[in-house]
Amino acid sequence: MAQDILMRKGRQTELDSINGRIIELANRHNLPSPFNRTIYDLCQREFSKPDFQPLDLKTIWAEVQKRM
Repeated sequence: MAQDILMRKGRQTELDSINGRIIELANRHNLPSPFNRTIYDLCQREFSKPDFQPLDLKTIWAEVQKRM
């Protein structure tokens, strides 16, 4: 998705069609989806920055672990 946002220069991304859909299905079936929710939230926050730079894996994993 980082590649997607870099290539599209802030225009619509695949975030909602991929992670958003998974979260929607999880909600519908009362299932947790901590990985997808974390990725979704991180992407929303980071993609909105004018100087967006992809996060490194350690940063992403630390955020996922906080939410588990």
